[in-house]
Amino acid sequence: SKSETGKSFDLVSIGDVNNDFVDSHRVLILAPIDNCDQQYAKCDYNDLDPSGNGGWGGGPDPLPNGGAKLLTFNADHTSIEEKDILSTRFAGFKVDGNDWLGFGATHQKLEIFRGATDGKVSIDANGNIKAEAKSFDVMEHRIRAKGARKGWWYDVDINEEFDDDWNLSENEQAIIVFTKHHLKGEASVSFEAKLGLDKTLKPTAEASVKVTGKITVGAAKQRTKAQLSRRQVLSTNVGNGTTDETRSSNGINYNVKRSKIFHYYFKHYVTDL
Repeated sequence: SKSETGKSFDLVSIGDVNNDFVDSHRVLILAPIDNCDQQYAKCDYNDLDPSGNGGWGGGPDPLPNGGAKLLTFNADHTSIEEKDILSTRFAGFKVDGNDWLGFGATHQKLEIFRGATDGKVSIDANGNIKAEAKSFDVMEHRIRAKGARKGWWYDVDINEEFDDDWNLSENEQAIIVFTKHHLKGEASVSFEAKLGLDKTLKPTAEASVKVTGKITVGAAKQRTKAQLSRRQVLSTNVGNGTTDETRSSNGINYNVKRSKIFHYYFKHYVTDL
């Protein structure tokens, strides 16, 4: 068809106009402007934009402290004892696809939580070990919608802490991903974590106590959650692992973990005490 100016344009049904179409065609969308898109807006999110090499990992890895050493190989998690310090940092991520994007969205806003036991442990009169669960807000980040649609990698600041002291007794934790939206309601999700202690409360490498917790986030949608075994995470620190995917940083091919369309990798630092 042609407009009054004589220029050609395509006629499409409303069902054909989706994020993929918008990404490759000129489309006028009437919608409320994102607060973070307004001029001089004070936005709570970091607008990550990958550099030409896919991130910021070009220099040497900084150490959290002088005694910590970057783990560059796969490890048996029992070799890093309770008295040692395992500092796990969230090193990078990508959202591989537009399934979580709202129609015509210019950005994807992510909020990532860790679900774990919080260290409050007791023994009841029958000798049963009881523990409590707690959630920790790992990070909030804002990326361009194009980055989600094209599956760009974002290598984040090495100081994005996932667990600053992942103890031997913390056998299993959870990672939960929310996307933030212009919503009035709340999103809630339950999670499970596992603790390893014997009857004397001595740390063990095997899970003995299971706890559940709940996370509620306003103006958000819960997208995915996954269980993270300390054993599995450390034994697949580098190399293809079961996901057959790696992310290279400073010459080390770290194993990529996946939960639906959310891909991510860790860097671990060990202080041997």
